[in-house]
Amino acid sequence: MYSRGVTSAEALLALGRRHRVDLPITDLVSGLLHERLTLDEAVTALLRRPPKPER
Repeated sequence: MYSRGVTSAEALLALGRRHRVDLPITDLVSGLLHERLTLDEAVTALLRRPPKPER
């Protein structure tokens, strides 16, 4: 099975690191796509992030 966005997620994370932009959702999606995280772990990690104002 092929998942769309596997390479795009990694490229977007690299771009975010280069420009010092935090991309928590992209990071979690990448973790799911590369089987570094389970869905439960990803949801928990996202919900544990402190709220921040939008810029």
